Amino acid sequence: MRLFVLLLIVLSLSIHYVCAEEPLPLPPGASVYGDAKLDDFHLMGQGAGADFTTSVVKDMPFDQAIHVHVDARTANAWDVQIETPLSTITLKKDEYILAVFSVRCTAAPNNVGMFNAFIQDNGPPWVGLAQTDVVAGQEWQRVYIHGKAIRDFLPGKYELTLHLGTQAQTLEFGGFSLLDLGPNVDIDKLPFARISYPGTTAFTMWGYWQGSMWNPSAALVRKDWSLKPNGKMWMNLVHKEWWTDTTATTDAVGACKTRGFLGDYKITVTAGDKTQSTLVTLTKAGADSTVTLN
Repeated sequence: MRLFVLLLIVLSLSIHYVCAEEPLPLPPGASVYGDAKLDDFHLMGQGAGADFTTSVVKDMPFDQAIHVHVDARTANAWDVQIETPLSTITLKKDEYILAVFSVRCTAAPNNVGMFNAFIQDNGPPWVGLAQTDVVAGQEWQRVYIHGKAIRDFLPGKYELTLHLGTQAQTLEFGGFSLLDLGPNVDIDKLPFARISYPGTTAFTMWGYWQGSMWNPSAALVRKDWSLKPNGKMWMNLVHKEWWTDTTATTDAVGACKTRGFLGDYKITVTAGDKTQSTLVTLTKAGADSTVTLN
């Protein structure tokens, strides 16, 4: 990671953390829910001690949220679940579907909520279109889930469901959208949850090579060491989307600011024929660095 800064002999540089929640524009699509309201959502399952209410929300794009409290971890995560309203349109084979909602955790061990989200059949054989595990902090964050239909799904036969029985916790949900995007979609351009969520400190890879992985279909690299499409996506995210490489020019007092992802930076300053480099670590609190050219 390099930052070239031009002008003046003394440079004061401030680097700011890329914030956790940046609402992303949604692609055009047909609403699967029609005019459904939060009152049309419902709590399902056999989990003891769970309750479900709605609450008023301020300073968000939505004004109401679903408030769910789970007393204790259940035998199965689906023993406490939120089911969305019945779908109102046919999702045809090879069409893409995108689910979007916001969530925050108001009480849980270490103030971190955990649950599973699925877009799937609302009855046996429970064919899934997409799924993800969600970790929720105390601040509102948006969750994006997308998948491709492997067959036609008729109205009223598929849904977004959230399995909440993973632990004792209190969660709030709002801003639900479920969109049929049609068949002609560039999935690389679909919105996804940002990795700068404050609770994230690292990624754990349970294998990546198809020749030595408990679930070979999930590998990023084939047996011949060629990258699979998901491997190419991973490399693009790590080395482009989540990588800060910026050029900036100082102002009249020799200062400049930029925003970046957390990590270690090499800053190179150039003025005329003089160049000086320094290393700086960007944390969530931000970072300031002064470079002097002799």
